[in-house]
Amino acid sequence: MGPFIPNLSSITAPLQEILKKNNTFEWNANYQQAFNEVKQAISEQITLNYFDSTKEVILQVDAST
Repeated sequence: MGPFIPNLSSITAPLQEILKKNNTFEWNANYQQAFNEVKQAISEQITLNYFDSTKEVILQVDAST
């Protein structure tokens, strides 16, 4: 699902901190906010949808090696 959610790594950055070794798990407001943003991002209709040929198509590409 990651490729379909813009800025997913930025949104989940606080949650990635929980997974680091030697890090004590303690839920806080920053984690809750990140969690809520992820839930919102994956529940948006634009995230992943069937192709509709009647709608405008926006093509985003990456030219890096």
